[in-house]
Amino acid sequence: MSFQVTTNFWFYFVIFSVHKT
Repeated sequence: MSFQVTTNFWFYFVIFSVHKT
């Protein structure tokens, strides 16, 4: 479960960074 949460975290983090530009 931890792996799933970590993956989701990075996934949203990347999306947030892309939209931030």
